[in-house]
Amino acid sequence: MPRAVRTAKQKARKNSLSDRVKFRVGDVLSPAAFKGDYDLILDIGCFHSFSGENINRYIENISSRLISGGSFLLYVHLDESSRTGHGAIEDSLKKLGEKLKLVKRIDGEESSKPSAWLEFKKQ
Repeated sequence: MPRAVRTAKQKARKNSLSDRVKFRVGDVLSPAAFKGDYDLILDIGCFHSFSGENINRYIENISSRLISGGSFLLYVHLDESSRTGHGAIEDSLKKLGEKLKLVKRIDGEESSKPSAWLEFKKQ
């Protein structure tokens, strides 16, 4: 993760956005990792690795730090069978939808496995 953040910071500087964006690295299951309030949270590949109580903690942390009107963009692998142990299940996405409003969903495939981009908004 630190390498990805370094690359993102370099791109922000290159595009004169350094004063408008902040990047953070931390444990998404820890409320202490989410200092401040956010108008955009992006998750590519994290949500779908959690299950059980960790899903609930993750959702609470994300929703509590997103400002009203803020966006949560989520890319997930989907586990349609709920058996593989890798990928988000629809029940987890529904729990997220109880805290944030689903605005858009685009289903697709990655390496012949089901995936989706989702956009949520905090009301």
